[in-house]
Amino acid sequence: MYSTYILESLDSRKRRYIGWTANLRSRLRSHNEGNSAATGKYRPWKVKICVAFESMQLA
Repeated sequence: MYSTYILESLDSRKRRYIGWTANLRSRLRSHNEGNSAATGKYRPWKVKICVAFESMQLA
């Protein structure tokens, strides 16, 4: 199962990030630990929307 997700930063700027993954919990942890150059400086993040798909191509 794959998910397309939208994250929203909890900082004052309310940034958003769109991505896809096979493991949302692990990916969210990675974003919140600062392991992504695109999201590291806007943490912490929360999942705003998540949609599950059967294949990577659909996600």
